[in-house]
Amino acid sequence: MQTELTQPGPLLLPDGRLAQVGWARQPVLDCNLESARFYALRPFHGTPRGNGD
Repeated sequence: MQTELTQPGPLLLPDGRLAQVGWARQPVLDCNLESARFYALRPFHGTPRGNGD
């Protein structure tokens, strides 16, 4: 069974993990995406693949 989130708080911890797991009847978590850890984009090297023209 999941936990109902009723108190405001951050969505993510400083290391990028979820701070709380559960559900809420209304938005209560602060969407602090500055703590998110995204995969680094790799630079594109080579020629783009088109439709064979």
